[in-house]
This record gives sequence, C-alpha cells and structure tokens, in this order.
Amino acid sequence: MTMKETVEKILTENDIVEVISEYDIVEVISEYVELTPIRGSRFKGVCPFCHGKDLKFKIDHARQAYYCFDCEKHGDVITFLKDHMGLSFWKAVKELALRAEIELPEMPDNA
Repeated sequence: MTMKETVEKILTENDIVEVISEYDIVEVISEYVELTPIRGSRFKGVCPFCHGKDLKFKIDHARQAYYCFDCEKHGDVITFLKDHMGLSFWKAVKELALRAEIELPEMPDNA
C-alpha cells in the first residue's frame, strides 16, 4: 500500500473536500507566481515547475485547477502545494488544514 493510499484510508473524502473548499486556488498560487488576469475567471503566469519563458501556466478560478501547456503539470490546490513545495500528499493537506484551522486525524511523522 502506498503512502497516499494509507493517507486516504485515514482522511475521508469529506476531510479533503473541506480543506480544498477553504481555499481559492488563485490566491494560493499567487503567493508563489505572479499572475495576470485573462478572459473571465482565468489567470496566467510563468510555470513554477518548468520555468518556461512564456506565460503558459494557466489557472482556472471557476474550476479551481491549474495546467501548464509546456510541462503538462496540472491539478488542484493540494497538488500545487505538494509539487511546488516538495511535500507528501499528507503534508500538503496538513499544511492547508493548519492555515485554515481545520483539525485532521493524526498521521505518522513519515507520511
């Protein structure tokens, strides 16, 4: 069983949804990436993963998701923090929960 599978057995889907719902992906990503508004509820910036020269990193506020057209990284607020900060899935969820003052079940330190 992978660590993510272990975490998902301890955390319920409701726990994860609660953490995600506390955040606006645009606000979180803008802490790390300079974003420029484009049409509607979309934003663009330089990808923090591949550091391409063009603004091919897109964030869709309505869908609460991001996608890079260069390196094809994509995901939600948890995935962004996990990949950008080099955290495990559990530590990314825990970091966001701590910021939002949401209590989660305890996990082993190596998770």
